[in-house]
Amino acid sequence: MGKKKERQNSPPASETSDSCVPQCVHTRKGLNLNQIKKQLLQHCWNTCEDCKTNTKTEDKHKPDDHPTVWLCLKCGHQGCGRYSEDQHALKHYEKQHSESHCVVLNLDSWSVWCYLCDDEVHYEVNDQLGQFVTYIQKKTADKCANTAALPETNENGKGKEDNTTETEKQEKGKTVTQSSQLTPVKGLSNLGNTCFFNAVMQILSQTYVLNELIQDLKTNEATMTVVTPDSLNLGHLEIHLDQPGPLSSAMRQFLLDFQDTKKNVLTPKELFTQVCKKAARFKGFQQQDSQELLRYLLDGMRTEEIKRIGAGILKALNYSSEMMENEESRKTMKVYEKEGSMLNFVDQVFGGTLTSTIMCEECKTVRLIPVDLLKRMDAEY
Repeated sequence: MGKKKERQNSPPASETSDSCVPQCVHTRKGLNLNQIKKQLLQHCWNTCEDCKTNTKTEDKHKPDDHPTVWLCLKCGHQGCGRYSEDQHALKHYEKQHSESHCVVLNLDSWSVWCYLCDDEVHYEVNDQLGQFVTYIQKKTADKCANTAALPETNENGKGKEDNTTETEKQEKGKTVTQSSQLTPVKGLSNLGNTCFFNAVMQILSQTYVLNELIQDLKTNEATMTVVTPDSLNLGHLEIHLDQPGPLSSAMRQFLLDFQDTKKNVLTPKELFTQVCKKAARFKGFQQQDSQELLRYLLDGMRTEEIKRIGAGILKALNYSSEMMENEESRKTMKVYEKEGSMLNFVDQVFGGTLTSTIMCEECKTVRLIPVDLLKRMDAEY
């Protein structure tokens, strides 16, 4: 009898699809969470350990010199990158170790690099490396917030005189605030061909300016001051705002849920429902364009906020129906509405002006035509 030919099974579809992205095989042995936890307890963070040691004996670096720092994910060593003068992270990898120390994490961009592969290591949110990086991000943010509250002391333990200027204090405060408010990375449930929607929501969730401004959308007792040009002699107007619109409220709740560290996966059904109410074209579980969805989302929230601010201005002016028939009263109302409409959070984050320059070839007359960026987005569709 002849020998049976061995049946060669074809690789699964998932393996063939993943072959497009280079997979690093060194991450499994290049991670040590327990050692990283110990390093997180140290006082100094995002600072090259070797550069700090050298500067104690010789003034080698300038005070404002801060090279990119890479964290060894095996032992927690922090060293400056290969493009710095000393390349301490690379030298640490080249040292003789019992186990490989080839996988490092950039503490500025949170990218991962493998020295053995000499290439960037791609990771997903739910895989081992992604969860490893997310844990470090969260602990680093908490550490920065706690460190900011501690007074700086010298080696003898005595208080150190603070010679920094007020501007430097504000800049440091902004850096600490942004670091301590890192938005967690979460998954979004697919509601039925809603990848286009989830992609936009993931980007907006990481827009920290939007997160800060939308928290001011209080359900009650919200106030706002409308400032007019001094040349009009109208003065400032303090207005009281009603509850935000349903789309803006759903967006605010969605971003609040993103800040909840207990939830790893969110189902943005309420927000998607409100978007569909504004634009029925997104119903039906069909694939849609992400840019088009962003346009409808921003336009819907902007419209709600402008109406909300306009209603507050009308209440603050307390104009009767007879006064509104007066030409002067209508002009005053329009001035406040024009200035107040620009105070909505959509314009503050995404607004801007694009200026087109047109010159006549014969008379050389130049015209500047300003175009609102949000209106330009509408014109593209």
